[in-house]
Amino acid sequence: MKKVHLETYGCSLNQADSQRIKGILKQEGFEFTEDIDRADIVILNTCAVKHQTEQRMLHKIRNLKDRNLVICGCLPRINKKAVKKITDAPLVDTNSLYNLSEAIKSGEDQFSEEHDNKLRMPCEREGLVSTIPVAEGCVGNCAFCGTKNARGNITSYSVKDVLNSVKDSVEEGAKEIRLTAEDTGCYGIDIGTNLIELLKEISRLKGDFRTRIGMMNPEKAFEFKQELLEVLSSDKFYNFLHVPVQSGSEKILKKMRRSHGTKEFTEVAEAFKERFPFGSVSTDIIIGFPGETEKDFKETLQMIRGVRPDIINISKFFPRPDTEAEDMKKVPTKRTAKRSKELSKVCRQIVIKRNERLVGKKLDTVILGRGKKGGFYGRTSGYKKLFLDDARPGERVRVEIVSAMPGGLKAQKI
Repeated sequence: MKKVHLETYGCSLNQADSQRIKGILKQEGFEFTEDIDRADIVILNTCAVKHQTEQRMLHKIRNLKDRNLVICGCLPRINKKAVKKITDAPLVDTNSLYNLSEAIKSGEDQFSEEHDNKLRMPCEREGLVSTIPVAEGCVGNCAFCGTKNARGNITSYSVKDVLNSVKDSVEEGAKEIRLTAEDTGCYGIDIGTNLIELLKEISRLKGDFRTRIGMMNPEKAFEFKQELLEVLSSDKFYNFLHVPVQSGSEKILKKMRRSHGTKEFTEVAEAFKERFPFGSVSTDIIIGFPGETEKDFKETLQMIRGVRPDIINISKFFPRPDTEAEDMKKVPTKRTAKRSKELSKVCRQIVIKRNERLVGKKLDTVILGRGKKGGFYGRTSGYKKLFLDDARPGERVRVEIVSAMPGGLKAQKI
C-alpha cells in the first residue's frame, strides 16, 4: 500500500478539496502519513492567490522536486509555466480530483473544464470543524484576480446536497460548519435559488452546531441585507460577516472592476454592527493597486477608521499572470510598502479596541481544537477566537474573557 503525504495551503476551498483528496485516495487503496520521510508520494495542494504565496509554493516545489511529487490546487492553472520550469511532476487542477490516481500512475497532467460535484465525492473529515463548499467558481471578473483563472465560472451545488453534507458532518461530530465558495453571495444564481434560501434551510436543521458563512462580495450582502441579518440571528450561525471591500476609493474600485462601491460595504457593515454589537465584520484591502494615489489611499484609511472592522486582511498589490492588472502601470514598491505599514498600524489599533470590549464578559463556548502555540481554542458567538489552557476538544465550557490580543481573546474557565 503506497503512503501519501498531503500538504494543504491557502483558503477554505483548498482545505475542503484536501478532505476530498483524502477520501478519494483512501477509497482507492492509498494510505496517508504525516511523516513526509515515510511517504512514497507527496501531494501539494497549492495556493497562488498572491505573488508572495506563489513564491513560497515554488520554493517548496524546488525543495521537493526529487520526490515523487503531485501538484494540485490553484497554482497549476494560475502559473503552469513557472512550475514546469522547476519540475515535470504532474499537475492536477481543481476540477480533476477524481483523476489524482491517474496522475500518480501515469505522471501526466490532469486538467478539466467541467466542475465535478465535490459534495458527492468521498470525504475524509477531521476534527470538530467541517468545511463544505457550496459552489465552485464565481460570477466576477476582477482585474486583479488570478483565482478566477483557476476555478472558472460559478457552478452551485444543490440545496439538497449542501444540507446532506451539513447533516453528515453533524452526525460525525462536527461542531462548526464552514460554508465556503469564492463568493458565497452569488450561490444559486445558476440553479434558480440563492444564499438566503439555503441558509434558512440550514437554520431548521437539528443538532448542536454553528455555521460560519464564508466570504461574500459587498453588492450581494447589500442586496440581501435585511434577510441576511434575520438569518444570522439564528443560533445556528455565527454573527460573522466577511465582505471584502478592497479599496475605499471609488476610482480604484472601478479600475479593479469591482461590482460595488464603498456605499454598499459601509451600509452593510454598519447595519450588521448595529444588529450584532459583539459580532465580527471582516474585510480585505489591496494596497498599491495601479493608479492608487495618496488621495485614494487616504480615502481607504478614512473608510476603515469609520467602519472599524474586526478583521482587516491587508495585501500589497502584485500582478497575477493573465489578468487585466498585469499590464497596468505599477505604484512604486516603496510607496506601497509605506502605505501598507501605515494601514496595518491603524488596523491593529482598531482590532485590539474591538476585542477589548469583550474583556470581563462571561460566555459559553465549545472547544474546537488545540491552538497552534499550545492550549486550546473555541469561538465566541461573534466568531472571535478565544484561547484557554485547561480544556479538551468537544467540551462545552463557560468562560470569562480576561484579556484581548490582535489575534483573539484570552479566556479562563469559570
